[in-house]
Amino acid sequence: MYKLLSIWLKRPVSLIILSLIVLILGLLSVFNMPLELSPAADFPRVSITTYYPDSTPEMVEAYISAPIESRMQEIADIRNIESVSENNYSRVTLQFDRKSDMNFNLFRINEILSDYKNWLPERITRPSVSQYVPDEFKQESLISYRLLTELPEQRLFILVEEKIKRPLQNISGVASVDVFGLRTPQIEILLDLAELKKYGLSVQNVRQRLKQTQFYPGLIKQKDYRFPIS
Repeated sequence: MYKLLSIWLKRPVSLIILSLIVLILGLLSVFNMPLELSPAADFPRVSITTYYPDSTPEMVEAYISAPIESRMQEIADIRNIESVSENNYSRVTLQFDRKSDMNFNLFRINEILSDYKNWLPERITRPSVSQYVPDEFKQESLISYRLLTELPEQRLFILVEEKIKRPLQNISGVASVDVFGLRTPQIEILLDLAELKKYGLSVQNVRQRLKQTQFYPGLIKQKDYRFPIS
């Protein structure tokens, strides 16, 4: 170290020139460095969320998570697949190579899920696809709406779903839209066994007819027991 210092002290001109070169290069780097208020950050992970009413974790794993994992393996550039199966809920997370085209990956995922009704149970909600965002990049809410109205709950549900939620979901860059405070409309059917018998019908006939509807048919309640219509 002493020898190095003595060499530079004997050549003050060279030391000054070298210092100026380092200073100029540093200034050039500072002024040419791109600055962005919101730098682009692409995280190559995608989550697929599915709800399966009145199901156990074992059912969710067997009928939802495992089939989705199997189908997603068709996509190239996948590094890892993880899943979480809970009561009524499945989340499958796909991790891709950083150099992969995420727009194309999202297109392939939605393409595979487009015919989900052919290979997933009837009673599930449509699988929701969203890109992964780390906790440090999340905010409590980007945009929030609070509705104060005297509309009946059923009309309010239709208004929120058709006029607010769906249009917002179609906006480019919107990852997800969540609605809180609304109950899904339900229809309760009370069966009169004597009347059914009078017309030559049974509970099984009603059950089969409900299964043919496009809506989730729900449960049959008998005393303290509940039987899913499936």
